Amino acid sequence: MLIAMNEKIRSYANNWLRRFNGDERGAAAIEFAFIAPLLITLYLGTMEISRGLQLNKKVGRSASASADLIAQVDQGALDKATIEDILKIGKATLQPYNLAKPTIIATGITISAAGAATVSWSRQMVDTTASKPFAAGSAVTGIPPKLLVPSTFLVKVQTKLEYRSVTAWSLTKNKSDANGSYAAIDMSEVYYLRPRTTDNLTCNDC
Repeated sequence: MLIAMNEKIRSYANNWLRRFNGDERGAAAIEFAFIAPLLITLYLGTMEISRGLQLNKKVGRSASASADLIAQVDQGALDKATIEDILKIGKATLQPYNLAKPTIIATGITISAAGAATVSWSRQMVDTTASKPFAAGSAVTGIPPKLLVPSTFLVKVQTKLEYRSVTAWSLTKNKSDANGSYAAIDMSEVYYLRPRTTDNLTCNDC
């Protein structure tokens, strides 16, 4: 009897293994479980890269548009309010991105006959707050050598913005920046232009 029982168990086990080996139910779910993390990672990575590149172009356009508008102002018509309005236009070109506050700095640079570059005027817009970032007469460094032409004037505009990952922000949006909860990439662009209608641009009340 024991032998017969063993034979039945062995036969049942063999039949079960054969059925299991040929059973394809749930194969798609198992394959999806393996592939899904890779697909999700590729999707999120593609989204973040394309969004970051698009915003980086907007940072450049913000600096370029602001510098171009300031350079077109007629001599005697430039004042603090005009510069700030132009910087607000530069900020608007970054919309609809709103995860970080942009900083846009406009500086009028006088280059002396000896080739020394100093600040003539400056205005800074951090989100919607305006201020004076540099003291008049302070030295300016970092200007490309080809632009250091004696007895000329330059308009410099720099736009700075932290690109914050949408994925990281979504996962940690209830945490504060002080906790280091955001993945941020610093983006910055600088444009230099010469005045279009005059040799020099002075700001009346900067």
